[in-house]
Amino acid sequence: MKMDIALGILFTLPSKDDAITASEIANKYTICTRTVYRYVNFLDLAGIPIVTKTGKTGGIKILNSFSLKNMYFNNLELLTLIQACGVIQNKQIQTNLQTKLLYLLHKHT
Repeated sequence: MKMDIALGILFTLPSKDDAITASEIANKYTICTRTVYRYVNFLDLAGIPIVTKTGKTGGIKILNSFSLKNMYFNNLELLTLIQACGVIQNKQIQTNLQTKLLYLLHKHT
């Protein structure tokens, strides 16, 4: 399991009323939908409250009451994660993750 994809999916999942489909995630990270569900299961086991809904209006999202607060990481951990993003080959994913991590770092300080 690639952690850069797992983190990318975590930051991709909406927490509002909208949901994103497994196909949309699969296209974004060039993986198959079955692999998306493996990552979703991994995130769920890691304690992220993920909601899935089947059907035409279905999709995947994070439970509304959950937010990835900066209390999960201290400043050094956030800086380490930002630096670790440098090895991600997909530049769009790399930039997206770094931007979100920098935002958390800014909120934390």
